[in-house]
Amino acid sequence: MITNNFTAGIIQTGSGVIDTQHSTIAANADNPLSSEVIAKLLSLTDNIDRIIRENDEEHDEIAQDIIDIKSELSETKPKRNMLKKSFSSLAYSVASTSCKAAVESIVSEVMTSLL
Repeated sequence: MITNNFTAGIIQTGSGVIDTQHSTIAANADNPLSSEVIAKLLSLTDNIDRIIRENDEEHDEIAQDIIDIKSELSETKPKRNMLKKSFSSLAYSVASTSCKAAVESIVSEVMTSLL
């Protein structure tokens, strides 16, 4: 098995100067989610569940996505990739529902929180 590890960085080729004084490092997948972010994600998940129930939408697939999300958020170190996958699945599940726009807006907010 071949394993490739890459470290992101800045590479300068040729002459010139690179000023990284005001650079920002994007979120690292290994950084744990803060308790504030977890609480926000749980609240947003509850909002989605409420919206679906209020609109009497078919809830089976969506309910499973919500269970998966809450289960992952209850872990000691919730995995961002797993949460992104579950929220993406949730957005796909509501694609044919009357509350699609509301749920997609919440999922968009979630994805921003997971950066």
